[in-house]
Amino acid sequence: MKVPEWKAVGIIGEGTEFLIEDANVWDKQWQRISGSRITLPHPSYSGQTHNFDVYSMTTDTGPVMFATAEVSANVWAFYVHNVPR
Repeated sequence: MKVPEWKAVGIIGEGTEFLIEDANVWDKQWQRISGSRITLPHPSYSGQTHNFDVYSMTTDTGPVMFATAEVSANVWAFYVHNVPR
């Protein structure tokens, strides 16, 4: 199942280095975007859906919007907003 505005970019263990636009997500402060919870498929199991909160974080290239959810104990899935800049 493809979600046109969102692109799955990874599933990782909590605290494991994970880069979005060259920034480790665990080293940045996330700003939750109010009222922006969305339902997306699990990146590996498209039959499963999860509620993802949408966040923004500031990187060296500017703000980045992403969605994340804990899909299993200490396992996080990440999506990035897939809109051309």
